[in-house]
Amino acid sequence: MTTATLALRDVVKRFQGVVALDGVSLEVAEGEIVGLIGPNGSGKTTLLNIASGVNRPTEGRLVVGGVDATGRRPNQVAKLGVGRTFQQIRLFDDMTVHDNVLVGAVARGEDRDHVAPLLARLNLAAVADRVAVTLSYGDQRRVEIARALAGSPRFLLLDEPAAGMNESESDALLATIQAIREEQGCAVLIVDHDLRLMMRLCDRIHVLAEGRTICEGTPDKVRADPLVIEAYLGSAGAPAEPEPAGGQAS
Repeated sequence: MTTATLALRDVVKRFQGVVALDGVSLEVAEGEIVGLIGPNGSGKTTLLNIASGVNRPTEGRLVVGGVDATGRRPNQVAKLGVGRTFQQIRLFDDMTVHDNVLVGAVARGEDRDHVAPLLARLNLAAVADRVAVTLSYGDQRRVEIARALAGSPRFLLLDEPAAGMNESESDALLATIQAIREEQGCAVLIVDHDLRLMMRLCDRIHVLAEGRTICEGTPDKVRADPLVIEAYLGSAGAPAEPEPAGGQAS
């Protein structure tokens, strides 16, 4: 059986003359966890937006499971098996945890019976009847991940899920993402500034700077790359201290 991939090929994105992405190619296979890192303004969130149909590339292609999805709307890309979270939490503020996740299931044609096991898996069953926005920040992040998973995606895109989390919450998030990969077999493409999390979690890491790829490979390769050290990590041979959570847009 051929492994499905989500592929961004030679992607260029311009915003009124500003080049946010300049010929970036990236591929994620089912069952793989790939990290996307880089300084603020390097184009990470823009790349996720193109991968999920929120933005159209100026040039280049988006291919999901062998289907050319370039220029398709977000709901059409979601039907191809792409789920995502956002840098800023986007929960329905008048709905319970259960109903927030139910929206994700129903919107993608999944049965409502799919919701309860998912909440249990993400340790949200005890708060299922609470209004989602009354939960702690870390729990709200997990609700958003649960909603993205409710559509049974083949590819899960996470935009700074560890932002605002302390070390113990970050560790719990790492375990959650690993479990998602093991239990559902879906690929994960994750953007985050928590380098401690990224170096432990990811099979491969893709590094952007000024809209271009400067390195990609295993965490060890990325950690030791001189261009990455100069552009992002800030000290020879090892990750710098993580940037303050909730920084500027990526």
